[in-house]
Amino acid sequence: MCVQLYATEAFLRNSELVKSGRLTLEFEQGNTRDSYGRLLAYVYVDGESIQGTLLKEGYARVAYIMNPPYKYLESFRNEENLAKRKKINIWSRFNFVTNWGFNGCLQ
Repeated sequence: MCVQLYATEAFLRNSELVKSGRLTLEFEQGNTRDSYGRLLAYVYVDGESIQGTLLKEGYARVAYIMNPPYKYLESFRNEENLAKRKKINIWSRFNFVTNWGFNGCLQ
């Protein structure tokens, strides 16, 4: 079984964030579900975007943009680019992040 590099760290960081304060959700008008019926929401803890935090810490990437526009897409891309420039976590390994996902598993 493939466990992607940084998956465990990303899971733990996300868990830490969601347990650290009051959670609120924000929904995009007209884009509340994806093509599989999954709920789409911006998630905040004490007013701070969890998605934004994971992006700027290099634990997430912007991908699978369907049915734009999205309210925070530009902001999320900026946060992702910050992590890319710093080469942190998923951006620290050459060719680890691809357009289709990630290369590499823990052994």
